Amino acid sequence: MSTAGLFEFTDITVRSSSDVAISKMPGTETPAGGTHTTTPSAASLQNTANIEPTTARAETDTSLNRKVVQSNHSASSSVTQVAPGTVSIDIPEDFLLLCMRAKRFLTSRHDLGLAGITRDRDLFKAVRCEYKAKVRWARRQFSLRTAQRMSFVKASHCTFTDVFTDVIGKFALHARSEVDGIITGMPPVTVKHYTCDPRKPDRIPALGSDFLMHRFTSPEDCFDDDICFKQMPKRVGEPPKPGIDPDFYTGWGMHIEEGLDFERIFLLLSFGIVTGGTFGIVWAICKRSLQDGFAVAGFIVGSEAVAVATLQLLLAFGTL
Repeated sequence: MSTAGLFEFTDITVRSSSDVAISKMPGTETPAGGTHTTTPSAASLQNTANIEPTTARAETDTSLNRKVVQSNHSASSSVTQVAPGTVSIDIPEDFLLLCMRAKRFLTSRHDLGLAGITRDRDLFKAVRCEYKAKVRWARRQFSLRTAQRMSFVKASHCTFTDVFTDVIGKFALHARSEVDGIITGMPPVTVKHYTCDPRKPDRIPALGSDFLMHRFTSPEDCFDDDICFKQMPKRVGEPPKPGIDPDFYTGWGMHIEEGLDFERIFLLLSFGIVTGGTFGIVWAICKRSLQDGFAVAGFIVGSEAVAVATLQLLLAFGTL
């Protein structure tokens, strides 16, 4: 077969295959002459137009659903960590203002959340945990000053005239949770953003310091009582915001006061006397010199006193 015949046979084969494919399309007609008309009908054009937007719309909906699922998953994992299909509800929480010594001349305010607390036992356990968390371990273990008093106090921006004329007493709320001028007090009846029961106690202070300290040091002795929990002034809904209504510069809470721990002082003195006396007696027996033995013992006791004083200074200035 010649080259021209081969090309002609190939062209016929391609045309016949394309004609068969076109004839299978809906809306095409095959005339008697063998020439195929490839113009589609109006129905096929309409079907094609309907299929393409539907497919694009389905792809768009799928991508949007995927983005929503991803955003919901990231929000739940970063904010509330809730399980799929659950709804998180923000429940308002009351707060107890705790005033504690932070440095030598600084008292700070710490807002203790009271969610799930309804009894004195749980309350004082939470207060103890907050106290241990805010006070350094070295200071709690080695300082001669420990928590000795607890009292209900009021905080407000005041002048010296206010202190002498108002039986409730005041101290100032400042930025960075700093407080000043702490005086015993309870919120009056007109203050609605604090709650306590009874609202107006029969006496000021409403509960004695020894009573509160006993429950602070021994929460298990509270049993199922709620006397202190009801009486303590609590900030409703959120922590106080100094300078902003309704708090401005006034707040109520509990003051944990530190003082000399005479039990620790007695133990240190007893330890120094016992160790010094024991060393002097052993020296006197072994060296046959009572005077030299107790002279060295006196030096040891003096060295212990200087070491304890140095440790207390370091703790007071916050070095340790």
